[in-house]
Amino acid sequence: PRLQMPMRFAHVNRDGKFSKMEHDKLGYVTMMELRALMVFDCRDCLAKACTIAVRYGAVRRQGSGPDLNKEPKVLDYPLQQFRLLPLIA
Repeated sequence: PRLQMPMRFAHVNRDGKFSKMEHDKLGYVTMMELRALMVFDCRDCLAKACTIAVRYGAVRRQGSGPDLNKEPKVLDYPLQQFRLLPLIA
């Protein structure tokens, strides 16, 4: 419906006629702000995911080591260190 539209820079009248905003750059600036906001939100989510992965790798034990009773931690494997540690650096 017409009343639920965010009509800050553009307007639709009752007849359905659309009137553009005065400056085209306002729409572009708004779009760029939203894109930057999405990047910042993704950054926060990825930082949380990396933290969870490193903490899990530091606690979880898996594989077979020299001592059969004590398995190495997942984070002790070089490939895990190669994949995870640069992400949190």
